[in-house]
Amino acid sequence: MYITFGSYLILFIFYLSIKTVESRSLDGSDNNLLFPDKGKPAQPYLREFPPDPFYPDGKGKMLKSPDSSMIKCTDPLPKGTYPSPRCIFNQFTYNLSPLDVERKSELRSKRKISHMTTWFGQYISFDISASRNEISSTPLYIPADDANYNSPNSIPITKSLPFNITGPNTLDTTDTLNSVRNGVDVVTPFLDLNMIYGLSDDQLANLRDGTSCKLLTSNNGKYPSKDADGAYKLGISTKRALTLFTLAINTVWIREHNHQCDELFKVYGNSWNDQRYFEEARRWTIALYQKTVSEEYIGVITGRPLPPYEGYKPDIIPGIDTFFPQSRSDTHVVIRFYYNFFSDTYRIQDKFGDTVVDLTLSQIRNQSLLETFGLNSVLRSMALQRQEEIDIFFSDSIRNFISIEPNVYDLPAFDILRSRDRGIALYNTVREAYGLSRKNTWSEVTSNEYLQNKLQSLYPNGPDTAESFVGALCENHLEGSNFGELLNKSIVTQ
Repeated sequence: MYITFGSYLILFIFYLSIKTVESRSLDGSDNNLLFPDKGKPAQPYLREFPPDPFYPDGKGKMLKSPDSSMIKCTDPLPKGTYPSPRCIFNQFTYNLSPLDVERKSELRSKRKISHMTTWFGQYISFDISASRNEISSTPLYIPADDANYNSPNSIPITKSLPFNITGPNTLDTTDTLNSVRNGVDVVTPFLDLNMIYGLSDDQLANLRDGTSCKLLTSNNGKYPSKDADGAYKLGISTKRALTLFTLAINTVWIREHNHQCDELFKVYGNSWNDQRYFEEARRWTIALYQKTVSEEYIGVITGRPLPPYEGYKPDIIPGIDTFFPQSRSDTHVVIRFYYNFFSDTYRIQDKFGDTVVDLTLSQIRNQSLLETFGLNSVLRSMALQRQEEIDIFFSDSIRNFISIEPNVYDLPAFDILRSRDRGIALYNTVREAYGLSRKNTWSEVTSNEYLQNKLQSLYPNGPDTAESFVGALCENHLEGSNFGELLNKSIVTQ
């Protein structure tokens, strides 16, 4: 798929008569007059699918895994424990050689969906979901036979990786470890481009010109503005995950806002003041973004359009369900499928389609590369490379991700821990909550016999005991969709 934005869009908008309309708030308040504070930052994630948290060993008590680095993945599990998150994903591997280019190509998107979708999807996740997990509690234990961390036939050197559990739902919670932890969303749940506008007047003042309707830029309007240290200014902080690709998409929306300013000024000249120009440009830009997400992006990943709009429903509380987004820094099960899209390397390609350089997942976090290669080249490169297939197999770089901290992380394994931390219900329970039938055997979940055997070894009592993150990623895809039933239903419902 090739998505184009901003000045690359052919946009037919007629500014024939624009009436003064109420501007949407920066912080999401007053969207619903029955619940004026709902939708603001610092609201707990909703819990509807299902409404009850899953803490089988007591309120706030996570599912247990072996709590020793001397235990191997091949050892029998102690009674009452679940597999180590690291062991779960060690089961699902094709063990491919780096030189097996043909086989690696076969594991990429069968629908030939490009990485433009990958990074646009992650950009959406920044816009609607971000949480802070600041309580050090449960480490991720490394199995003794984990070859990536410990040499065979030796005493384990790496015993665990640090993992912070979710903070309390409310500030008056006195015992977080024994409380239900939905997580708290520190941004708004709306598609409102807070990456370019911020969440408060102070944040916005740092991002806009203040005299010409426009947002501040650098390099003659080509790139986002920078602070005194040369770092790009953002409406919200996403330092852990921002890459040159998500920064490129952010740049497109900044340019689109400024383009709207120019178009409005052609029609209304000096008859409007700066604030009216700014709010009108912001309104059009957010509307275009929402239309792109709902009518193009969702259609591409689910293979079908959203159900017809049925009108405003004042009884719906704006928010993100805790099942929908789960990781160590953001939240939920569904949004974390973006890790599954990620490749080990990314090609930067010139206007002839020739590869200029291959970048690793760690290297694409160097935001200065956006200006090195140029916006056109970065957008083109996203569009010309296929993303990975959505399944239970993750790229090596995601499972051994070098963070900005002095640690190497297994991001899917952390997602399992986050699901347990948040009390996400087991696979069949979540399916029922979404109105889907229970699965009785692994052959009903997937037609892949390799996966059936691996799932049986991990969860010998069948789908009823499987964790939803694992079960959802193993499902056969719906016709024309990137996902199986459960992930598809969750996306459409949210």
